[in-house]
Amino acid sequence: MRSFFKSDPYSRTPVFLVVLTGKVGLCYNRKKRNYGSKTAGKVVVRVSRRKILIVDDSRLNRTVLSDMFSNHYEIAEAENGQDALDILDDDDYGPRQIAAVLLDVVMPVMDGYQLLDALKDSEILQRIPFFMITAENDAASIARGYAAGVMDVVNKPYNPALIRRRIGSIIELYETRLQLRMLIEEQAEVLAKRAKKMEERLDEQLAASRAVIEALATVTEFGSDGHREHIHRIQALTGGILRHLAMHWPDKAPKKAEIDLIVQAAALHDIGMALTQDESSRFSPLRESEEQLMRQHPIRGCEFLEQMDALRETGLMDYALEICRCHHERWNGDGFPAGLKGDAIPLIAQVVGLADVYDALLTDWSHRPAYSSEKALQMICRGECGSFDPKLLERFLDIANHLYDQIYKS
Repeated sequence: MRSFFKSDPYSRTPVFLVVLTGKVGLCYNRKKRNYGSKTAGKVVVRVSRRKILIVDDSRLNRTVLSDMFSNHYEIAEAENGQDALDILDDDDYGPRQIAAVLLDVVMPVMDGYQLLDALKDSEILQRIPFFMITAENDAASIARGYAAGVMDVVNKPYNPALIRRRIGSIIELYETRLQLRMLIEEQAEVLAKRAKKMEERLDEQLAASRAVIEALATVTEFGSDGHREHIHRIQALTGGILRHLAMHWPDKAPKKAEIDLIVQAAALHDIGMALTQDESSRFSPLRESEEQLMRQHPIRGCEFLEQMDALRETGLMDYALEICRCHHERWNGDGFPAGLKGDAIPLIAQVVGLADVYDALLTDWSHRPAYSSEKALQMICRGECGSFDPKLLERFLDIANHLYDQIYKS
């Protein structure tokens, strides 16, 4: 082995490997290599391949080729394909260090074609350029070499300047490709770690959200079993509708990552009711004065939620406020408290409002029994419970029977 050219003009390129031909059974994936490193969270790609492997059973041929490249690279030599395979599988001389392989065809033990055939299922041929060195210049031999995976075929006798230029250019190409691949792999690893951390934070947020909501349900006057069941049904309906919208109305629906938070926030839609009326009056017809007071519960609920620092920390606040303030607004502007109309009503509030109406119709009240799901859907479609976005109503009807079976029959 020799030391070559100190001021290497190809210093930014990987070591080039020239293979002459041979058969081998190496699988590159047999060992996992690591070509990059990270410093202070920043991806740093390092390529230090500075060797050319010359594979030829003739000492004279190896010496001639070595002299051509010794001013630019260190040289590793092998007398046949099997020796070359051993070198390629060695961490000291393998893909970590070898930039190119110059490969003879006719050799004992393992020839050049056999070596290439042994490497065809590995990554070595993609990471290291192989050059076939041969005296054969017929079209069939050249085509066979390319088919076996060599990057180029070099015919004897050699033109030193031409060979150095061809090999140097391809080495530079391979190094650029290798560095790009390494960078992509490193960046993919960084992004995967970030995504995992985001998922962990989301899980923590959801756990905290559930704790906050349970606490609110406990301290308010609406903490009865019946009200808790109503909350759970609203959440189930909201989640089912939103997931259906995410698939069939993606340009309008919230992202899938938001749905779990919205479902949690839906439990707080009527938190203001605890501040405006007692629970017994909720299940009987309201007098006019009580009706006016009841219509203020979205505003009162929002005022209460805005004081909940714990809720803000969970990431639920914006969703909870939109739902609490607007779930009684209606598409035609006949809702309350602000009389919002059409798309001025946030979609998530419309969804919770629709879920709230549907569940109310399916619930027993002191002044009437529960309606069937079929009857409830008819009433909603006729606008007897206020108007809803026609597109939203259409999507809801697509899955209403499925949701009914899943939530009310299970």
